[in-house]
Amino acid sequence: MTGFLGGAGSFDSGPSALIFADSEAGGLAAEASVRIVGGRIAGRLHLADAVDRLNRQASIDAVIVDLTDDHGSVADRLLDMLSYIAERDNRPVIVAARFALLDCVAARLHSGPITLLCDPDLIDRVSALALAWQNEVRLGVADITSEDDNDRLRRLAEEVSRIAQTLAKLSSTASPESGDGLKPARRVEDMRPTFAAEPVQLAPALARAEDLRAILRQRRLRNRFFDPALFADPAWDMLLDLMAARLEGESVSVTSLCIASAVPSTTALRWIRTLIDTGLVQRRADPADGRRIHISLTDPAALAMSAYLAAALGQEGLIV
Repeated sequence: MTGFLGGAGSFDSGPSALIFADSEAGGLAAEASVRIVGGRIAGRLHLADAVDRLNRQASIDAVIVDLTDDHGSVADRLLDMLSYIAERDNRPVIVAARFALLDCVAARLHSGPITLLCDPDLIDRVSALALAWQNEVRLGVADITSEDDNDRLRRLAEEVSRIAQTLAKLSSTASPESGDGLKPARRVEDMRPTFAAEPVQLAPALARAEDLRAILRQRRLRNRFFDPALFADPAWDMLLDLMAARLEGESVSVTSLCIASAVPSTTALRWIRTLIDTGLVQRRADPADGRRIHISLTDPAALAMSAYLAAALGQEGLIV
């Protein structure tokens, strides 16, 4: 791959991104994603200069952080600050990190428009930034030696355009209402589904952790005979793993849950965020390590899992 160019004017117009990276490769990859999406780079600095720059930065449309090493309190302070900024200003924050760093990074990031990527390739980076900026993106590609990369980026441009149009419709500022008033804007986040367990008429039979582990082993067995992508179901795999851990009295870290999902870690992280947003799982601080969090089922989700397993076994069905 010899070069990337964004849409017209991508170097002096369009949304801006501030990049903090602890490696040259990570910084260059972040820059490439900004240019492909049609944005402009407000600066690229090392982590040691990040907090001071953010305190002086007047306005920025996104912050990108790329981490290859554990920088301890330096990284913690930066991530805490970005988590606060993302929630306060609704400013997109994208953090790319190695798998080994996921637990300590995830512990610092909370609500707001934050995207956590694990060992991302360029497509992952472009997708995250394009979705963060939605209608502001103008994807363009030039001088790409790999035809496969060219095709993938063009398909990505089409998909991002479609998603942006859908989001624009969902988050339209106002719609006519009867009378002389206007209906309040419906934001996308207002339409997020929330989870509520179906009422249980009878006390469900207690599920056994070993049964749940057996189900997970059966699901992994399919991968020996079929393409794993055909049956990828990360949300269900995570729920099964979390239910088994709950019965065993064990804690589940972010990295452990990513492994249990049987999908790429960046995909797993998106699903963890979705499960948290819908009320199925929750974050819990690790009392022994302030730089880690645990993920667990909420009580309504655990009740629903128990009820489902009892109902399925009652029908003598095969649970997979």
